[in-house]
Amino acid sequence: MMVCLRLISVNVGDNVTLQCLYEDDDDASLIYWYKQPLGKQPKIISTYLKYKKEGTFHDEFLNNTRLTLNMTDNTLYLKISDVKASDSATYYCLKYSYQFKMQFSEGTTVVVKDANSFINAFVQQSDSETIHSGQSVTLKCTASTGSCDGEYSVYWFKNSEDHHPSLIYTQSDNSDQCERKTNKTHTCVYNLSLNNLDQSNAGTYYCAVTVCGRIVFGNGARLNICYLRLDFHSLKMVHILGGALAFTIILILLLAFVLYTLYNKTGRKRNITKTECVYSTVKN
Repeated sequence: MMVCLRLISVNVGDNVTLQCLYEDDDDASLIYWYKQPLGKQPKIISTYLKYKKEGTFHDEFLNNTRLTLNMTDNTLYLKISDVKASDSATYYCLKYSYQFKMQFSEGTTVVVKDANSFINAFVQQSDSETIHSGQSVTLKCTASTGSCDGEYSVYWFKNSEDHHPSLIYTQSDNSDQCERKTNKTHTCVYNLSLNNLDQSNAGTYYCAVTVCGRIVFGNGARLNICYLRLDFHSLKMVHILGGALAFTIILILLLAFVLYTLYNKTGRKRNITKTECVYSTVKN
């Protein structure tokens, strides 16, 4: 099974279509759609009988006219019309075969932004920042919730070109990180420290805040990881210094050899002189 994987951002009132792809030889008989809001259990949205081409919605989604199912070319589409803030969640499709095999997709996270929400959240970092390999960086998620003083939950997501969107860290409410201003608004700051960065840390980081029954995603902060590269002049200087070092080492070895040779010759001359003196004494 294949699924179109991505983290997508939409505004309230937009339409969004999720798709679940299957190979031609896929033996799935039933296809399910699930919705999992942050920090909650998955909920079944619908069941689709593949060969009868019949779809059924369940529970709270039963009479939701904003949801529609459509199967074309081995692709099951779930369309959500007139998107609402409550539609923010991760959506999965599941196939069930006649051989009693089940396989989940890896999910698509839908981020719904509401301009009229009383909750504001953003990642305090430049939209795009380049960090050298081995360095560290701290991302700050600032959430302002007006007069709402409910318990916070903060989730950190990472989205990159080489990997699927993933939840990397969860933080619970901490009063030490929150302050109440004179106008009774609440502002909380949550930190995500990333140390000894390498290429695997490159990507866009998002924070999501849930409080007072609402969820809001912050703007993304893009981290680019680069390795220290030498330009042409620096590389040329390295070669020059390397050659100078090699020449110095060779010169030191030659001097050592010359000194060693001179020392040996001087020692032999002294031994000969002493021997001749002894012979001279015996003859007298």
